[in-house]
Amino acid sequence: MVSARQTKRRARETLWTIALLAVLIAGGVALTRWLDARRESAVPTPTATSTVPAGAEQVTVGFARDGDTLDAVAGTDRVQLRLLGIDAPEMHGADGQPQCYAREAYEELRRLAPNGARLWVLDDVQRLDPYQRILVYAWTTDGRFVNAELAR
Repeated sequence: MVSARQTKRRARETLWTIALLAVLIAGGVALTRWLDARRESAVPTPTATSTVPAGAEQVTVGFARDGDTLDAVAGTDRVQLRLLGIDAPEMHGADGQPQCYAREAYEELRRLAPNGARLWVLDDVQRLDPYQRILVYAWTTDGRFVNAELAR
């Protein structure tokens, strides 16, 4: 038989557990909002023509690998750059053939960032993708936002 004292203790423990869960959930929501706001403030305004943001680094394009990846030289380092917000069809699909519109995406990136061109790039809060490519936003020397132009 459960005494009144045990019932009160269980009720108090239940209330504390609920209160703790509520605090944890509220903290998680607040942290998520804070991280989202921080991420949004780090992302440049996506306009087709804009000025190069402060903190951008100049690189020289080696060549376009496909419609969303460039080989470039930053300082003395050879790097692979993955354009944020762009998911171009693969040049080498599962069957080894280009996916639909892969060539068009590749040619458009080559038009915006031809071999030898200089670009201004700004990396993201998350610097690298799983393939160790640097995640960037890119601008031409005349201020065109490459990512937005490709998306358009």
